[in-house]
Amino acid sequence: MTDLIPQLNAAQQRRQAARRLIVGDESDERACTPLPESSATDEPRDARLLLAQGGVAGLAERLAGAGLVLPWLLAGIGSPATFIGLLLPVQQGAALLARLAAGPRVRAMGQRKWAWVAAGLFQALLLTVIGAGAMILPPELAGPLAVLALAVAGVAAGAGALALQDVLAKTVPGARRARLLFQRSQIASGLTVLAAALLWLLVGGDAAAQVNVPLVLVAALLWVGAAGGMALLAEPEGEREGGRDLLREVRAGWQLPRRLPGFRRFLEARCLLLGVELAMPFYALHASEVFGNGATLLAAYLLAVALAQGSAGPLWRHWAAAPSQRLMAAAGILGAGAGALALVLNWVPAFAGAWAYALVFLAAALAEGGLRLGQRGYLLEGTPEAERPRYLAIANSVAAVLGLLAGLVGLLADLSLPLTAIALMSALAAAGAWRSWRLPDARDLLAETADMALTR
Repeated sequence: MTDLIPQLNAAQQRRQAARRLIVGDESDERACTPLPESSATDEPRDARLLLAQGGVAGLAERLAGAGLVLPWLLAGIGSPATFIGLLLPVQQGAALLARLAAGPRVRAMGQRKWAWVAAGLFQALLLTVIGAGAMILPPELAGPLAVLALAVAGVAAGAGALALQDVLAKTVPGARRARLLFQRSQIASGLTVLAAALLWLLVGGDAAAQVNVPLVLVAALLWVGAAGGMALLAEPEGEREGGRDLLREVRAGWQLPRRLPGFRRFLEARCLLLGVELAMPFYALHASEVFGNGATLLAAYLLAVALAQGSAGPLWRHWAAAPSQRLMAAAGILGAGAGALALVLNWVPAFAGAWAYALVFLAAALAEGGLRLGQRGYLLEGTPEAERPRYLAIANSVAAVLGLLAGLVGLLADLSLPLTAIALMSALAAAGAWRSWRLPDARDLLAETADMALTR
């Protein structure tokens, strides 16, 4: 009976970690010293503003996302697939760089809300640039312009995410913070479902050219509104010390994969599973080429992604007691299955295949949600709390660098067909699932880190 106690404790820890991750609590990843709970003002007006502002910002992210809408836009105007494939990894890599390097700068601001306001306005400006480029420039120039704009937008998003952590810490008590984060996410998903439904009902299937760019410009206006909502918060002045330069720590910690075999194997699985994280733009490119670039199809696919994002947390929560590496493997299998379905639908009659393709986007978005939960959960369980941001930063840095290389898979789509890129991404996802299944338990990684600390 006593042998079961460690297993039960581990399962309970996994459930607690899963609850934090599902609601969007990223406090374990924060790059700065946490602010004391006594700094939270607990004003109901601020909580309502944060809910509304978060819902609007989430809707803006989805209406001009680098996974579906922007690839659909560039595919519609004929931009090279190389640039479409780079949209998502460039945005994610730039956001990561900002999160690594901007911590001390954001913490040095008395009111961190202004960092988020600036980030939101920058995103609005850059989306306007992307939309204008799609209307004015030839496709060969609109694609690289979109990639460059998303790189800058990613930096803004990363800095804004850091600022939001401190803004929440100063305006919402910890007991209600997780619930508010979950509600923000659900409101954003609900608004996206509503927007996709309205797009489906009000716009004809052949009106893509009249809808794609305005959709991006609407997202830009929503970013302006979200920035205005953040500016209205009554955020008190806060501590300016405690900033942590994770970029410097990443440079100093590159020996960790060599010294920790368990962490190295995790990184191998993490990189292979990029086939799940970066596949959606290629699905958008493939569907647009095979079934047409109609606005009705975009609305259907946007609806599928929104439903998946809104339900991913509750669905994957059933796996919360299982080892995190099993969750990673399951997400990899689902991601590979989405790619396999896309390959099959390539030979299905156009009308049926076009609507069935929504299942590809649904499965891909669900797989992304499960993958994030499994990967972060593995490191939450397997790394010491004080050093956890360093391990997360190293893992994300390695994935970002390799993600840029994986984004060049778009060259295959230019040289052959989008199906080639999809097949490669599915193979990577399947290999990542196999590698994840063979990972050691996270508690073994924690034991490795403890042994390394003792031998220093």
